[in-house]
This record gives sequence, structure tokens and C-alpha cells, in this order.
Amino acid sequence: MLAVRANERAAAAAGVSVVRVKVMAFAIGSFIAGLGGAMYGYRLGSVTFDSFTALLGLGLLATVYITGITSVAGGVLAGFAADGGLFGKILDSWIGSADYFQIIVGVGLILTVIFYPEGWVGVMVDQWKALTRRQSRGAGTVGAVESFGVVGEVVAPVAPATPLRFDGLTVRYGGVVAVDDVSFSVEPGTVVGLIGPNGAGKTTLIDAVTGFTPYEGTVAMGDDPLDGAPPHLRTHSGLTRTFQAIDLYDDLSVRENVIVGQAAARGRNVDPPDLDRVLASVGLEEVAERQASELSQGQRQLVSIARALVGGPTVLLLDEPAAGLDSTESAWLGERIRAIADSGVAVLLVDHDMHLVLTLCDQIQVLDFGRLIATGTPDEVRRDPVVAAAYLGETHADVECMGGGA
Repeated sequence: MLAVRANERAAAAAGVSVVRVKVMAFAIGSFIAGLGGAMYGYRLGSVTFDSFTALLGLGLLATVYITGITSVAGGVLAGFAADGGLFGKILDSWIGSADYFQIIVGVGLILTVIFYPEGWVGVMVDQWKALTRRQSRGAGTVGAVESFGVVGEVVAPVAPATPLRFDGLTVRYGGVVAVDDVSFSVEPGTVVGLIGPNGAGKTTLIDAVTGFTPYEGTVAMGDDPLDGAPPHLRTHSGLTRTFQAIDLYDDLSVRENVIVGQAAARGRNVDPPDLDRVLASVGLEEVAERQASELSQGQRQLVSIARALVGGPTVLLLDEPAAGLDSTESAWLGERIRAIADSGVAVLLVDHDMHLVLTLCDQIQVLDFGRLIATGTPDEVRRDPVVAAAYLGETHADVECMGGGA
């Protein structure tokens, strides 16, 4: 539920059924509200509209916000602090009147919005986590992580290796054709690069394959078509992706972010890979209890990849994982991606780091204005004048190809 609240797209890509979670949350909330209403009616004896004023409703909403809407503890505390609850009774016994309750709630709401937008319980939980982390690492302030950690062995997928195939994939936005009749496959154990200028349709293609954008054509995992399936069911089939914007749940810890990805394995009724092994495989074991917002850009990229890996995917789509990384971090990431592919996962890599793409990929597909203009090995693509022209323009392309540069 926290994942859906924070980012619905990322939750769906991790294998969470957003509609199911929302309906479940509505049902639980309705049950609690119905139970509370029945008890309130029993207490009053007779229920009329006079008992439920607009000011009372606003007071209840304000109380919940003050205590904290991001945690169960905040909701429980709001029950004690709300008008008619234990706090009101204590206030009445201390000063002889609870008439000041609304004033206290109003002042508390203003202070909470200004200083602690996540509520007082959220602040206390964050302080407790920070104290625990400092004690585990010794005195000092928790800062951003600046380098990658020591990595362990990559966890193998929990399902048999499956190729990803799409044929005639086309995406239209009105009269604009963003992806035009693209067909190729990604085989298990290989890294296929998908490159092209900005606006070529690379991310749109990944959105279509993973079910976030309507398309024409066929997408299949092996012999099983995925057409018409929502994003979370495609993830359950073993197709997992990362996002260009990373899309982490910043108010959750690294471990909690990665745990969400286990929904993909559970959707296939298989045991997900061991969480600690996955964190160790990408060098995140030492920062597992830190909030995602505290990490460097490189570490955030790894959290996104770990969240995808913990679902035991057979196909992994990486959308610009090296964005914002320096050359050392990019090379390190390339080693991790190669190890993931060697474990039997089919990897489709979209990135603008040409050194990473040319040194890592087994095959490269080149898009330009939505159309596939070239395909081949890194050496073949490097020397293709059509590819050079798409990136550099006709004049520079001639010089580049004659010089044999990349």
C-alpha cells in the first residue's frame, strides 16, 4: 500500500496489482469507518445529522494529518487524539472544558504542515531509524553514499530462461507514430542494446512492451503472448523493467523498496530470491536500512535494479541505468549487468553512454524517429554510416566513418 501511495507506475512494474490494492484499502477503511459509526451510534442512542457537523469532520481529518498519515501508528494515535477520544477526555478533566480542543488542533495542523509534513509519528520513526543506524555504525551523521560497495554473486532467475519477442510493434499518439513496426527479440543470456537520438522512441517501446502504453503488434515471452495483459501480470510472467527517472519510494528504506519487487515472484507462485543475497549482489548490503532519499545517484540506480532482480525475472529491461554516473561507476554497472545476463536473464539495455553500450552489448538495435534503422554487433553498428548520420548528421557522419571512430 505504501508503494502504491508513493508511485503507482513503479508499484505496477514491480508486480503489484494497483487496482486490487486500492480496492482492498477502500474495503479496510470502509470496515473501520462502519465499525466506528456503529459504536458511535450506540453511544449516542439516536443518530441525527446534528451529530456530524462539517467542523467535526475537518477536525478528524486534521487530527489524522497531525499524527501522521504515512504509518499505521499514526492512524491508531489519531483515534486517541480525535475529538471525543481519550485526549479530549483528559483535556476536559484537566481544565474543566474541552472547548479549546479545536483551537489546539488548528494550531497543531499549522505547525505540522510547516515543520513536519509527514506527521509527528513519521518524524519520531525517522529519528529512531537514524539513531539506530548511527549506533550500528558508530557516532556521526548519516550522509549520502558516494561509492559502490563490495558485490556478491548474482542471484539466478527463479523461472526457466525465456526470450522476449515482439513483432510489428507500433505506438501511435493521434497522428504521431512514436514506434513504427519494430520487430526483434532478446534471447536469454544476452544483452541487447537499444540506442537512438533523443525522441527516437526507446522509452516508448519499453512502455509498450511492459503494458504502460497501448500498441499494435505482438509481444510474447517465448510462445506466450502478453497482448492485453496489464503491467503487473506481465511482471508476473518474468518481464521486469526499471525507469529512466528511477522512481524509488523515497520515504522507505532500501530494504523496503526492494521488498516490493518480491510481488513479481509471488505472482508466479514461486519463492522469491533471498533478499539479502540480491542486495549483496549489487553492493547494497551495507546501506539496506538507509532511506532511499539518502543515497547517491549511482546507489539509487542499483536499488532500482535490485527491486527488479528480487522478483526473479527472466527478462530485464533497463531504461538508462547509467544516467548520472561517472565513467568508473558506469564501468562497474556494466560488470553487474553482464553478470546478470550470464546468470540466464535476457537484458534489453537503453542508454546514451555509448562506451557502455558498445563494450557490453552482444547485439545493438538502433531507432530513429520510431523506425529500426540498423541492427548488428557493436562493431557493425559502430561502422554503419546510417547510424552515424542519425547521431551526428550527414557531414560529421562521413568524417566519423572514414576515421573509424565511435
